[in-house]
Amino acid sequence: DICLHLLMDTSGSMAAGSEGKLGYAVRAAAALAYIGLTNHERVGLGLFNDGLYHVVRPKQGRSQLFPLLKMLAGTRAAGRTDLRTSLTRYATEIRTPGLAVLMTDLLDVDTGYEDGIKALLKRGFEVQLMHILSEDELHPALGGDLQLIDWEGGGEKEITVDQDAL
Repeated sequence: DICLHLLMDTSGSMAAGSEGKLGYAVRAAAALAYIGLTNHERVGLGLFNDGLYHVVRPKQGRSQLFPLLKMLAGTRAAGRTDLRTSLTRYATEIRTPGLAVLMTDLLDVDTGYEDGIKALLKRGFEVQLMHILSEDELHPALGGDLQLIDWEGGGEKEITVDQDAL
């Protein structure tokens, strides 16, 4: 008996890329939920950005699939990322540990993701990380003098991109 926890980053940076990283995360979460629920496992969902804003406590049964898919379909990317706060809160609120699949781009300004993962581990969760990056992030087509704008905070930074910087 496995309790599957799908933890999805819905921050603004997840909208990056030509197709958007959030779309990949939603499809992966939907596929994992389908597999879990059709195999009579309990599946829970945590959506977060700068905080944990929506939790579906782990439930069992095929009848849970469509409400969960509907919720995933309505998910939008917005806000900043705070993995420390979000994951710690999920670990505290959900008393049933199990396999936690964390879907994120790891673009956390505070870089507190390690503390958030430790909070899950301390509560008995087995944590698997699905690091989601866009093709544009893996192979950026950038060069010269640029002004970068933060997806989540709106901050700007001027840089010069050469081969070493890429």
